[in-house]
Amino acid sequence: AIQSDSYQAFINSKEANTLKTIMVEELGNDFSNNVHDCLMTTMCTDRKLPEILDDYGRSNGGGKYGENIFQRFVDFGTYYYLYPLVHNDAAYSKLGMGPLWYEIIANIKPFLDGDTSKPLTKLALFSGHDSTIEPLLASLGKNVWDGKVWVPYATIFNIEVRKEKGFVSRASLCCLL
Repeated sequence: AIQSDSYQAFINSKEANTLKTIMVEELGNDFSNNVHDCLMTTMCTDRKLPEILDDYGRSNGGGKYGENIFQRFVDFGTYYYLYPLVHNDAAYSKLGMGPLWYEIIANIKPFLDGDTSKPLTKLALFSGHDSTIEPLLASLGKNVWDGKVWVPYATIFNIEVRKEKGFVSRASLCCLL
């Protein structure tokens, strides 16, 4: 994915180089692979952003690097991290999430098959972060999630199996963003 023409065009673009210059010259480090974590943990814990990034939702006057630096960093971080998850029909995500999908399906399959040879698990709870939910969504295909938007904080990914009128229905999927 990172060797693809699309990703290379992005990572070598004038905008990416400008943002990397800001990271190194103004902020002291290239944190390309952690843009979201750096920005959002600062915002969500009510800490002060570095002055150059403190233009969220307002004009910064267009300074040396232009307008909307915070949003530009968010957009950069989103593409930087999410593009590899959906590239090539989400092959990377499918490979990485295969073991987790195996565990999830292992809890659902006995219900769907009507297997009562062992006690059925009535609730299986899996916990993860955005870095778990995004590749799970990507592995389900672009009709479910196109990989262009970072999943919001406290996203819930719910898979439910219901019994309807005496038979077990198909599993339904719900992702609350």
